[in-house]
Amino acid sequence: MTDSPSLEHQLDLQIQSFSQCLQQELSQAFQRLKEEYADPAYGIYAIGLYYDQGSWQHLAPLLASKKALDWQANQDQDSPLSIADRITSRRWGLIDNPHAQTVMDQDWLPESLTVLEHIQALLEEAEEEIETTEPEHRFHQALIEDLIKDSYLQLRLAARRALLNLKDEPWFQEWLAETGAILVTDATPYDDAVQLEDIHALNDEAGYRRFYEGRQAMTAMCAKESALIKNMPDHWVNQAVREPEAD
Repeated sequence: MTDSPSLEHQLDLQIQSFSQCLQQELSQAFQRLKEEYADPAYGIYAIGLYYDQGSWQHLAPLLASKKALDWQANQDQDSPLSIADRITSRRWGLIDNPHAQTVMDQDWLPESLTVLEHIQALLEEAEEEIETTEPEHRFHQALIEDLIKDSYLQLRLAARRALLNLKDEPWFQEWLAETGAILVTDATPYDDAVQLEDIHALNDEAGYRRFYEGRQAMTAMCAKESALIKNMPDHWVNQAVREPEAD
């Protein structure tokens, strides 16, 4: 792109730096998590990466476990679904898995997040350039818009590539074999098409089908839950009416 070579070059260098940092830090994070959650009783079924694809201000390893899923289903006493159906309706809502929340709350990828701050500053500079460009220079505006769009795509592909590269590591292959987990991504704002594309690229066909069919079952069960709640009497939906306390 000739209109803004400096900005494009800076973004390219920073995205390369992000890719390298993420690869190193994610490997270190998962080695620690593999040791911390080595007990098979956890039932780890998904391993991956969460990111905020809107601003890229949040980035964290992602784990989902059967143990946390069972706890979540048993805690949700307001749901009209059976416990088994609650598990189906929540299994692939990955970032809502209590285990995932515990992992995501920790600071695993500080250098990667620092690089993302630099990238975000450059993207904000690009946005400002669009705003200050005269309307008659729409072609230049379009080039900058394409640069921004491509930068976000490259970040997402770098995240996917970091997970794919881990599959070449013997210790990571061992972890996947021990747990039977699939590789996943999850993001906010949620984009079903993007997630399916990532998970198809990260897993073999059996792993992808497990996720895809699980998501289909989850969607159907959530619809069932909504229908049941809609048809419940108001006093059930709002839980039992409390008796007034005695003076």
